[in-house]
Amino acid sequence: MPEYKLKDKRDFKEIVLAHLEKILEISTHEFRGGYEEQKLHGNWVEKVYVPDQRKVYCQAVESWSFILYPHFNPSTKKKYDKLNEQIDELLKKYVDNKIEHDDFIIEKLNIMKKMFLQLNILLRELKISKIKTTKVIG
Repeated sequence: MPEYKLKDKRDFKEIVLAHLEKILEISTHEFRGGYEEQKLHGNWVEKVYVPDQRKVYCQAVESWSFILYPHFNPSTKKKYDKLNEQIDELLKKYVDNKIEHDDFIIEKLNIMKKMFLQLNILLRELKISKIKTTKVIG
């Protein structure tokens, strides 16, 4: 899994592809809710929170969209805005107690999967493999 370090010098293409790799790694694991796990250490028990993989995936796709946003064409921006409107409507339902938390997360996950597909289409259109390397970090 790629790690981002400020001392690394990465260009835009490397950042985009590293983030894509991270999302793909996240998506190879079961999308399950978070939970606490107990680990026994001799005579004491440590409680460790195991993150909700659905939320982790949603956050990763969202941050990847922020990286790619300046390169959106009008069609991609329109689709992106529509998906964000769906998330906003979903959030309103959740805040108004019209849907349960788990249903909210599952529906948001499905929207973020659609967003991930749209971002991949954008990558193809940008011909990311042909973008010149320009150092942006470091």
